[in-house]
Amino acid sequence: MAAPVREGYVGRPDGRPTAKVIARRLGAAAALSLLLAGGAAAAAQAAAPARAELPPPRPAAHDAGAKPLPGQRVDEPRRKALAAPVAEAIKLSGRVGYALMDLDSGEILEGEAADELFPPASVAKVFTALYALETLGAEHRFETRLTASAAPGPDGRVAGDVALVGGGDPELDTDALDELAAQAAARGFRGATGRFVVDASALPPTARIDPLQPEDVTYNPSVGALNLDFNRVLFKWERAGADLGLSLEAHGVRARAEPRGVAIAAGPTADGVFERRDDGPLERWTVLERALNAKGQRWLPVRRPAAYAADVFRSLAAERGATLPPAAEGRAPSPAVTLAVRRSAPLSEILYGMLKYSTNLTAEAVGMAASSARGPTPSDLELSARRMDAWANARALGAAGISAPPPESPPAPKGSAAAFVPPAGGRETAPPRPALSAGIAATMLASRGAARPGAWAPAPAAQAAVATPDGAPGPIALMNHSGLSEDSRVTPAAMVAFLRAADREPAGRVRAGELEPLLKEVNLGPARGEAKLPATARASAKTGTMYFVRGLAGYITAASGRRLAFAIFSEDLERRETLADTGDGAKSRGWLGAARELERRMVRAWAGGY
Repeated sequence: MAAPVREGYVGRPDGRPTAKVIARRLGAAAALSLLLAGGAAAAAQAAAPARAELPPPRPAAHDAGAKPLPGQRVDEPRRKALAAPVAEAIKLSGRVGYALMDLDSGEILEGEAADELFPPASVAKVFTALYALETLGAEHRFETRLTASAAPGPDGRVAGDVALVGGGDPELDTDALDELAAQAAARGFRGATGRFVVDASALPPTARIDPLQPEDVTYNPSVGALNLDFNRVLFKWERAGADLGLSLEAHGVRARAEPRGVAIAAGPTADGVFERRDDGPLERWTVLERALNAKGQRWLPVRRPAAYAADVFRSLAAERGATLPPAAEGRAPSPAVTLAVRRSAPLSEILYGMLKYSTNLTAEAVGMAASSARGPTPSDLELSARRMDAWANARALGAAGISAPPPESPPAPKGSAAAFVPPAGGRETAPPRPALSAGIAATMLASRGAARPGAWAPAPAAQAAVATPDGAPGPIALMNHSGLSEDSRVTPAAMVAFLRAADREPAGRVRAGELEPLLKEVNLGPARGEAKLPATARASAKTGTMYFVRGLAGYITAASGRRLAFAIFSEDLERRETLADTGDGAKSRGWLGAARELERRMVRAWAGGY
């Protein structure tokens, strides 16, 4: 990576040309590439018509026999190279790219393939977290409502329709729906003379995040305005002699309900252990009987989440004396009377859980909610991701000195003054850690006609949204908000530039530095034979894991107190392409272990060496 020189250029009092001058001379795409590949001063070096003599460079540890960094004079000593020896020692197959940036100066201190595009996997959730915070605000709460055409009459029945209205809460669970039913019962609600409507119009329905994933995996859920129990149903089985008992359950900590719109039976399957099909209003699952042991349970995804949530609420309401007909999808009555409201936890808490447990549904729901608040509701995840791409690239550009962040976001939806706040412990606080992404179609980046490894062009439908003003692909190109995609790409340099923007630049409803506390702490403890780092050294980051893909990006406070942003991405897509069964996680286990060790050593080296 180019080591930005901070003195000696004409055009500003500090000797460097302005961002406008750079952009005018080089064009937006070229300026972006230079800035994110080597820092603002590297672009200035290419653009400036004249350059004053540089002061003597600072002494730095370097390998005398190594090639100079891009844009570096041959006689200029290299900066510290703490990560390169780690990469050389581990010899991970495929590609490794990384960037380390000083948060105060914006200087890229170390880098390798930092301007090349890599699949970010769940590191993409870092973009989503700041996007949602900036747009909606840390205190934003999602609301799920029970509304009616009129207040209940003397007999407790509503003369008209009743509607369950989803607001996109990604953490709505069976206990929360039971709280909603309890509120309505406390108001004397006993049923309705009209329809029971389920209104999920706030967000577009998505049957699955990635259509290439196996049908039965819960890390690839459906997403919509009504998301119950992370859009999963609990499947239980038990053998008693020759008999096999199967059941499905909406499973909360306190409340349970047997869904009527989902069914399961044992039988032959065309491929794999589970098979799903739609049968009119029912979702029907078939499980291969010989694959079941004596007793067990596991979650299965629900692909009609709005109908499922309405079905479960109908059962819970019945337990409290309210009779409702089967739900019909539609719009809530307007004007309407609110019978009950369930408010989510604050967005900051939701995002903390999303980043800690890497819940894909949460990322997609909050990402689409943010996109909807910024303009017309997008019709699908990819369109929502395009809107976030434009914002994320502008943020990274702003941190690199090319342009300002986008305008302030529109007002977030207002909550109800009479909203119900759940008691402590009423939410599911430990969503499951999703399994590794498997079954993604591997396509070598070079097979897309790239001129060099890592060069990549987005699908034509997404080209406009991830392009710089002159039409070149941007360094941040995401296909959804969770990272569960074969096509998302990010450069390490753009990642650290974005992290610097999050650390230093308030925008919309987010304060500077609000992202870092949401990231998970990185264990910097020594392995056998390693020295213990000073207590002042610490790091926090987001991981990303897919089949032969690995990423880690976040912040470091070094032992000296110096604050850094880093990104490390690894992939071996060529090896993945040669494997017949990409669902066999054992084949990638050794590679992923080596990638994690590479990350651990690099982060420790940076935390102790700077």
